[in-house]
Amino acid sequence: GLCALTSIAAAWEQWLIALIIIIAVLIFRHRRKKNIQTPSLWGIKFDNVSMNYAISKARGLISNPETDTAQLIVTVNATGMELTVKDPKFYEIVKNSAMILPDGAGLCLGLKIMGSPVQERVAGIDFAEQLCRAASVEGWPVYFCGAAGDTSRKAAEILSKKFPGLIIAGARNGFFDINDTKIPEEISKSGAKILLAAMGQPRQEKWVYMHREILGKILCVGVGGAFDVLSGNLKRAPVWVQKIGFEWLYRMIQEPGRWKKNLPLISFVFRILASRIGIWHAPSRD
Repeated sequence: GLCALTSIAAAWEQWLIALIIIIAVLIFRHRRKKNIQTPSLWGIKFDNVSMNYAISKARGLISNPETDTAQLIVTVNATGMELTVKDPKFYEIVKNSAMILPDGAGLCLGLKIMGSPVQERVAGIDFAEQLCRAASVEGWPVYFCGAAGDTSRKAAEILSKKFPGLIIAGARNGFFDINDTKIPEEISKSGAKILLAAMGQPRQEKWVYMHREILGKILCVGVGGAFDVLSGNLKRAPVWVQKIGFEWLYRMIQEPGRWKKNLPLISFVFRILASRIGIWHAPSRD
């Protein structure tokens, strides 16, 4: 019951606090010159931008597409970084995307420990919301694809009420065969300028990449589980919880079944630790 969940949460917190303390000690023992201009981790270079600048850059990608195929913006957190290490295909997709945004307090802390900090965390859910705000002003239709049941439709309806003028090009769930070309064809014909894909990493990014030519000139953003929160199905953690880096724990309490998805956080912490003291290096893929 609730007591068991509280015990699990407390155990996770104790483990992470202990690991963070160990890593904090290493920061002072092994100082490294900071790379402020281009923060990077394990071969992935992050866009070192503020939320406002990220939205401005997205505006440019929509107004002046750099290619005739879909452009992808990836929001990466600690578990996403673990995927780039273990999945070469996902690594290449992320590395070559139009913009790579640091999403997650754990990742931002990891970058700081490695001497390669970002100026600001750009959370995927906040980016998606601000992009919808911009779309409502510019008249850019947005397609919502992902999550279960009618969650995507509910998220679209709530955002359209929040941002009057937002054009909903379409909304559908994310449970389908990723090889099916009918869905990207439907999205392309909808006239959408922005596609929010909420199917979890790495599925959403691989799906966009697979059908980038069919999707055509559209800006795609992988937003993971954002629709569950935007739709009101789940509550987002209070700001103070977000700031101390335990937003993932707040969500896990609401969805106990997600604990397996959070296991990579532990390996991420150890990998950062090993990278910092030089006993582990990312695979060479260039």
